[in-house]
Amino acid sequence: MTDKISVVIPVYSVEKYLHRCVDSVINQTYSSLEIILVDDGSPDQCPAICDQYAEQDNRIKVIHKTNGGLASARNAGMKVATGKYLFFVDSDDWLDPDGLEKLYRLAEEYNVDFVRYRSVRENWPGLPSQYPTRVEKEREMHGGYYSKTDIVEEIYPRLFATSSLTLGPIVGAWGSLYKTSLLKERNIMFHEEIKYSEDVLFSAEVVVNADSFYYLDDAGIYHYFYNDSSISKSFRKDRWESCKAMIQIAEKEFLNRTEYDFKNQMTYLRWFCIFLSLNERKYLTQIKEKEVYCRSIMKDPVTKETPLNLSLMDVSFKRKVLMIIVKQSLARIMSLI
Repeated sequence: MTDKISVVIPVYSVEKYLHRCVDSVINQTYSSLEIILVDDGSPDQCPAICDQYAEQDNRIKVIHKTNGGLASARNAGMKVATGKYLFFVDSDDWLDPDGLEKLYRLAEEYNVDFVRYRSVRENWPGLPSQYPTRVEKEREMHGGYYSKTDIVEEIYPRLFATSSLTLGPIVGAWGSLYKTSLLKERNIMFHEEIKYSEDVLFSAEVVVNADSFYYLDDAGIYHYFYNDSSISKSFRKDRWESCKAMIQIAEKEFLNRTEYDFKNQMTYLRWFCIFLSLNERKYLTQIKEKEVYCRSIMKDPVTKETPLNLSLMDVSFKRKVLMIIVKQSLARIMSLI
C-alpha cells in the first residue's frame, strides 16, 4: 500500500474537537497519507494547533488563509493535494482507525472513480451512539459496483433532487474517497459563491464525470458528529442567496446536457431550495420579522419563475398546500406556520 491518500481537513473555530479529528487521521492503519489542514482564518487556537501538528508529523501540511467559507477551504486543500486519492473530513468529525484502508482497498479492487459508504451519526438528538446514517427511501442506494450504465439509469434520475423534494442519494463531499485525477482533470471544484449545501453541485459534477463507483453499504468508517454549537444551527440570512447561486449554476451546467434531461430535477431543486430557505424563519422570534423574511423569498423572481406543477410532485397534501401558499406570496400565513 504505497499509493498516497490526501486528506483535506478544513478548520474553523473547532479547537474543542480538532484533536479528536486529526488524531483519528494520524492513527489510520493506512499510513501513506498527506494530511492537509486548512486554517480558514480561524479566530481561536486552531491555527496554533495546526502548526503544532505539522511540527510533530511530516505528513501534515498547513495552509493558513483568510476566512472564505467551507467551499473555499476545501478548494485550497484540493489545489495542493498530490495523492492518488483524495478524502475530505470535517473538523468536528472523526474516522475509524481502518476507515481509509477499507476505502482504498475497494477503490483499487474495483478500479472506480470514487468509493462511497454509509457513515454513522454521533451525538444526534434522540439517536444512540454510532447510529447508521439513514436517509429518505428515495435517496437510498443498493450496495456494490455501479457501472456508467448503472449511474445513468439509477443515479441520474435523482442526481440533484427527487419528486419528493429530497436531495439525491450522493451529496456529502466527505462521504466518498475520490480518485484525484478525476477531480483535477475534469476541473471539479467547489463553487465558492455557494456558502451552504455546497456539496450538492460538487457531488453532481463528480457523478456525471465518473465512469464507475462503488458503494459500501456497511455503516462505519466516518463518525458524523452533531455539533449543536455549529453555525448551521443558527439563522442564516444569506441562505436564499446561496441557494439562488446553486440554482443558477446547476441550470447553466445541466439543463443543456445531451445524455439526460435534467429539466424536472431543476424544478425539484428549486422547490427544495425554496423550502430550505423558508425554513430559516424558525430561527426568528418575531412574527413580523418572519413575515418580512418569507416575503423576500416569495417575491423573488427565482421563486416567481419556478413552475408549480403539482402532478410532478410526490409530496403530502400539506406540502402541496404550502407550495400554493408560496406561489400566492402569502407571507403572513407562512410566518404563522
